[in-house]
Amino acid sequence: MSEIVLEGEIYGLEIIQKLAVKSSAILSENKIVKIFNKEGSEGLPKFAPYDRILISASSADMRIPMNLTEQLKDNGIIVAAVGQSIVQLKKQNGKIQKKEFPGFAFIPLRKGE
Repeated sequence: MSEIVLEGEIYGLEIIQKLAVKSSAILSENKIVKIFNKEGSEGLPKFAPYDRILISASSADMRIPMNLTEQLKDNGIIVAAVGQSIVQLKKQNGKIQKKEFPGFAFIPLRKGE
């Protein structure tokens, strides 16, 4: 992602501490990528609003946490694994538009360890 983001920063959230530390080490020379060891269902409101949010683990309750849409800029997009689908939420003029693309399998989004 850092190769297609021309300006700004990329924030990654990883719940497993060992993976967060390893990811941070691997990406240490890339100044636009920041890795945080935390679960992702609350997002990262400290740095909001965002142009894009990517959620790669599937939500156990089959929905995208709505607090994440509040962290989007207008015209921002969330792409998330939900159940067996990829879901796109786009925020336009404060309203959310949803598109769903079924037929996938994902690991579950987990709360803290």
